[in-house]
Amino acid sequence: MESGGPESGFTLLEVLVALAILALALPALLGLWRQGSEGLFRQRRRAELAALAQRKLAEVRAGLEEGRFGQWEEGGVSYRWDLEEREETLAGLINQGGLAEPGLPAQREPGEAPEGGAVPGEAVPVPPGARLKRLRLVVWRTSTYPSGRAGEESYSLETVLFLPTR
Repeated sequence: MESGGPESGFTLLEVLVALAILALALPALLGLWRQGSEGLFRQRRRAELAALAQRKLAEVRAGLEEGRFGQWEEGGVSYRWDLEEREETLAGLINQGGLAEPGLPAQREPGEAPEGGAVPGEAVPVPPGARLKRLRLVVWRTSTYPSGRAGEESYSLETVLFLPTR
């Protein structure tokens, strides 16, 4: 039989140093993994909450939901919502940068104007004498994270409606 000689294999000191490095690095790596999984969980839950808020705002605008607040359960999770409505002045919305002045087209770069509509987040032309209503809907959900912590999440949507002139 052939032996490896004095330089084959690892010494006890080398093994102990490697284990010490692993013992120091492992908690940090596990912490990063936990943070990443919780971040992914929060993002997924936030996207679901945004879709629910959009659906609830559509129900409110369509008249399917009456009142200014409410709650519902879906998939074993409780949600609550609150609606804030207020009439806005044209000047107030112009000052906030959301609308163009009456009769003027929205400001766009040449070649960026879409056919038949406005780009989201861009100023919109407003007919003179228009009445406006701002809707702000907030939806809340209490979530439990994989780590066992619980927290309340919310998502809000705002829109401005043009009301018929009197």
